[in-house]
Order: sequence, then structure tokens, then C-alpha cells
Amino acid sequence: YVKNQLNYQKVLFIPVFIPPHKKVENYATPEQRLEMLELITEEYSWADISDCEIRREGISYSIDTVRYIKKEWNPEGNPGLIIGDDLISGFSSWKEPEALSLEADLIVLRRNFPEMQKFRFPHRYLDNPVVDISSSDIRCSLMNGISIENLTGEKVCRYIRDNDLYV
Repeated sequence: YVKNQLNYQKVLFIPVFIPPHKKVENYATPEQRLEMLELITEEYSWADISDCEIRREGISYSIDTVRYIKKEWNPEGNPGLIIGDDLISGFSSWKEPEALSLEADLIVLRRNFPEMQKFRFPHRYLDNPVVDISSSDIRCSLMNGISIENLTGEKVCRYIRDNDLYV
């Protein structure tokens, strides 16, 4: 949707090392999440991956990543930063939210709500179908023996199974 609606040439996927707003226990390692991301994006020429947050280690703050991308990738204009509509209400608690809204073009993806949510920072809303699926939902399905192949693709599903993740 970002590529088609907003005419981005590349969409960069960046797995987090340590999320600042989520307690991480008993999940896949950052390296395993990177491998799964490589599996799911390999067929898309417009998809790229950066391990910058994994290499940086520590808590992964979006403002630090945006500044890194601007320095290392030298994009024309500000890079876009995709956030789910479920994150809007807490965005003010992010590290340097004002600076982040100036240094990145905020792109809101519908995740939980069919209608646009109020958001005080400059942004663009994507016109995408609501996909109310979270990583927690996927882990819960796996723990209950429910197939996730339609959510992750066959290669990632096999990787999770072969590596005994989330069980």
C-alpha cells in the first residue's frame, strides 16, 4: 500500500532489537526475526531490510533509526515512517515525537480502526483494509495449534516450526 498509494520506490523493513514500549520474553531472537523477514520479503524487489537496530543494540528508538537512515541512505526528502493506527494514542510518549514528526513523513496504516483516528502530528493515512492481526495473535495461534501460514507465508511458518519458536 505504501509503495502503490504513495509512490515509494523502496520499503525498508527494520527489525527492532529491544522495543521501548513492549516487554519481550520468550520470543524469537533479533537474528531469527531478521531471518524471517528475509524469507517473507525475498520475492519483492521493492522491499529492503536493514539490521541497523540490531547492530546498534539497546533500546530501538524510531528517532535514532530515522536519523541513521537519513545519514546512511541519503534519501530525497524525509524518509517515511509507517505506524499502525493502534500506535497513534501513545505516539506522544515516544522519544522526541516532535522531532520525529519533522524528520520523517509519518504514514498511518489502518490496523484496528476502519475510520481515520485523530492524530495531532502531520501524517498521511493509507487507504488499506483493516488487518487486526498482531504478533501476539500469531504467537497465541501457534501455542494453540492453529495454522498461521495464511498470515506469515509457508516459508516463515516452516522456519518457526523448524526452530521451535513461540511454543
